[in-house]
Amino acid sequence: MPSKSRGVGAKRQKTGNGAAKSSGAATVPAADLASPLVDATFTDTKRADFREKYTSAHPYNHIVVPDVAKDNVLRQVREEIVGNLRATFKETDIYKMFQTGDLNNLDLLDKDSLSQLGTLDALRKALYSPKMRRWMSELLDCGELVERTDIACNVHAQGCHLLCHDDVIGTRRVSFILYLTDPDEPWCADDGGALELYGLEDGRVGVPEVHPSHSVLPKWNHMAVFEVLPGRSFHSIGEVLTDGKPRLAIQGWFHAAEKPKGTEKATLAQLTARSATEAAERFVARKARGGVSGGVSSFVSTLTKAERALLEEFVNPEYLRDDVLRQTREKFEAGEDSIQLGGFLRADVADAIAAAGVEEDTADGLGNGKAAPYSAGTARGWIATGPPHKQRFMRYDPRKAKCEGAGAGKLLDRVRTRLMASEAFMKLVAYIARGSVVGHRGQVRRFRPGCDYTIAHYGQLIPEGDFVLDATLCMVEDGSDEARYAWGSDNVGGFECYTPAEEGEDTAEAAEAYGAKKGKGGDDGSDDEDGAALLSVSAARNSLNLVLRGGGVMRFVKFVSTAAPGSRWDVAMEYEMGEMEGSDDEAD
Repeated sequence: MPSKSRGVGAKRQKTGNGAAKSSGAATVPAADLASPLVDATFTDTKRADFREKYTSAHPYNHIVVPDVAKDNVLRQVREEIVGNLRATFKETDIYKMFQTGDLNNLDLLDKDSLSQLGTLDALRKALYSPKMRRWMSELLDCGELVERTDIACNVHAQGCHLLCHDDVIGTRRVSFILYLTDPDEPWCADDGGALELYGLEDGRVGVPEVHPSHSVLPKWNHMAVFEVLPGRSFHSIGEVLTDGKPRLAIQGWFHAAEKPKGTEKATLAQLTARSATEAAERFVARKARGGVSGGVSSFVSTLTKAERALLEEFVNPEYLRDDVLRQTREKFEAGEDSIQLGGFLRADVADAIAAAGVEEDTADGLGNGKAAPYSAGTARGWIATGPPHKQRFMRYDPRKAKCEGAGAGKLLDRVRTRLMASEAFMKLVAYIARGSVVGHRGQVRRFRPGCDYTIAHYGQLIPEGDFVLDATLCMVEDGSDEARYAWGSDNVGGFECYTPAEEGEDTAEAAEAYGAKKGKGGDDGSDDEDGAALLSVSAARNSLNLVLRGGGVMRFVKFVSTAAPGSRWDVAMEYEMGEMEGSDDEAD
């Protein structure tokens, strides 16, 4: 019988991260501290003008309010934040950013500490004053907003981002983002970091379109505002592209007395909901059942002539030697049921795929810091695949491929259909994993720089006691030392991370609910191992990544940065496992 102790995640790493603060100081007149907002912006007349723009906005109601605070006040707020607040680096499947603690905690500071943040405190109180709550409620026609303060500072440096979600947590009713970008160096589209808004796919609540349809630049002293609506208010923050020009903002929410209706369609509810399957297709049953026992003297001798010829057509000859296969099997077990096999395909096969990938990236204007539109790469059989609150990548469909020649998609799909779906290959991976394969499914994917990713969610979970062997053949451009370092360091994303689904968490009220799964390196600087990544596998050229995944384990491919050398291309196969050979804890 399968053993629950098998599969990646028997041990967890301790992780931590943080960021240092800088310093600054200035003086604001007492009259401006007492009234930090621009009175002319928040009149009844202005509200009527804003209301008209708000109700006519697309893809859903939103407004950008200019001239929110007095310029001298906001400049001093910016100086106080930069000089006196500590921003901690945080990275999960959904975001990468620096964030301060809850600014509601300013009330707990001693007099001397609060004096260093006096202007920020005055602005915070003005934003949450009864007058402002009433003005905001009437602007959005969203009902009464309660006194609760929910506000923090976010800093997005180069490479930072926040992926698609709807902001629904607890009683949040209104989201606002006040931008404190450099007032003397205006933000432009080439800097990235725009607020991106998503429409609904065919009008279906809870299903955002795969790409955003509207964007808002984070301009100095402008405030973006929208009502938090379950399954509707989908938005993201595009990757910041400019070095030395951080996107600083105050992010806050106004709350209602009760939770909104329809929360079953909210992002968080969908990410934490179990379903029978999230796969686009069911497992294809294997015609020949059973595996190859580790007790056989020669795995190669168990192959038919045709099976051996097929493997030799694709696979590096080193991986078809019995001594190497025995070592691989042992390393897989020693690695807690995971291994990365470098140089897996024959050099000629891998080189052809790599060359085709480079050619397509070049044609699409992708890689090495070149920003490209979301429409890049939507040709040659590649289809943009969402929904983006769970995933966005390009999936290859040979039925849609109209071009001639050997493109990357066509070559990878040949590896999928001819090799990885073959009886010979299933024998091979079953032998390495010490089990039997009973079914398979898979797809060819492309993760474009600056665009694509997957998110860990409960819909990926399989029943306890069952196992799936993930076999991912990865291909990236690493033709230089710089490119190899970029992928190997994980600084440009593209790595695949396995993370536990923690049971019993009050995720609906978690302050960081949209990123409870820690990515590579963790995010909180603590020694608590709960929620830490079980395994992270860097993207590498011509590598086969084998991971035995059991119940309670999710996975994601981290957002690929615009700075990446090129796309991450892969064949992502899943093998449904039957009987598994025992582990140490089964011995009597």
